[in-house]
Amino acid sequence: MSIKSVIRSYVPNAWLNERNRRRIERRIKSAVSVLPDIAGRSERKRGIRFFADTVSGTGLSNGAAMLLDMLEASDVDVVHAELGQTGECSVPEDDRLINLFMAQPTVWNVVYGGLPKEIFDGHVNIGFWLWETPEIPKEWVPLCSWYDEIWTPSAFVTDAVRKVSERNVRTLRFGLNPVNEKKISESDKAQIRERFGIPGDALVHIIMFDGRSGFERKNPEGAIKAYTAAYPEERENVWLVVKAKCADRKQMKLLKSLLKDYKNVVWIEELLSRRDTDALIASSDILISLHRAEGFGLPIAEAMQMGCVAVATDYSSTTEFVSEDAAVAVPYTPVRISHDVSVYRKGTLWAEPDIAAAAAAIRRLGDDPDYRRRLSERAATAIYEKLSFEDGARLIEEYEKDIDEKYRRTT
Repeated sequence: MSIKSVIRSYVPNAWLNERNRRRIERRIKSAVSVLPDIAGRSERKRGIRFFADTVSGTGLSNGAAMLLDMLEASDVDVVHAELGQTGECSVPEDDRLINLFMAQPTVWNVVYGGLPKEIFDGHVNIGFWLWETPEIPKEWVPLCSWYDEIWTPSAFVTDAVRKVSERNVRTLRFGLNPVNEKKISESDKAQIRERFGIPGDALVHIIMFDGRSGFERKNPEGAIKAYTAAYPEERENVWLVVKAKCADRKQMKLLKSLLKDYKNVVWIEELLSRRDTDALIASSDILISLHRAEGFGLPIAEAMQMGCVAVATDYSSTTEFVSEDAAVAVPYTPVRISHDVSVYRKGTLWAEPDIAAAAAAIRRLGDDPDYRRRLSERAATAIYEKLSFEDGARLIEEYEKDIDEKYRRTT
């Protein structure tokens, strides 16, 4: 461990969080001090230039890849500029009127500083944002006025942004493309189970989280507590997979202590390929996500797509596609957090899921295979109704036409 790491371990998290917020606020204020020049919009070619990271494998990049798929399926003229995580970007020479940036405000200074000013001038600049709670961070607010519009992947996030933005805010959900359906063969499922020592006929539950996305918000601790409450005594053929990405040692120690008396547990801390991750989800029977808030909830949607029954907190963006006939919506109590938690400020409103209700649902799914099968079969079709790829592509066409007519008139 480095000297810097040792020193940092003694610094209060609240102080570090506040320092980071102030840095982000200063960077955003610096970036938005000069608004893009609107002159020249009428001369631009119709269409969208989409700036986004679609390849790094993070949750954001997976969402960006889905959005790019919808953009390219629409009748809108689209060109993609791959945006590196450190701001590097090869901008296509083929120009478009609309710039759509899928970049969180926390990294906007990197994006803005890495691109020449003429990229923004004479264009309609749109931000695509994700956030998990009913109020966006106050340090983001100045950036609302820099953009011409802001798009989000859920009505929940749209409502949060509209509270502080005078700009137009639109909802564009990530649609699941049936053509690119995650078709995992029975052989692939068997192989992934064998790889991790899981019997072929076992009932498998899976908990997934990324430590960088907020350990407390993702709440794997609550999910494990619900599992152990459902099965206070371990059953021979009931298994749990905990896929933990970028979790720290302290977090893993806590989670493992909750399962110290359980043998049928697989801990996966290694990075898996996208294909192996999909096979792991598809080979599981039940996904447990007792999140306290979600900006979209892509793993839940993908699990439903593959027929894995989701047990998920009935709060935030996931309510827009988790229906009672295709999943289990866990009741919750709204709470305001009493102290800063990661990037979430004291007083933030989120959900405290009902562990007992979640445990009862998990146990029912385990004891009633017919019920579990009905939900599984319905999930695989309902998710396409809630997150329609075709509707998303049509909405892009409507938005692009409306923006083209509106902003060319005001140039």
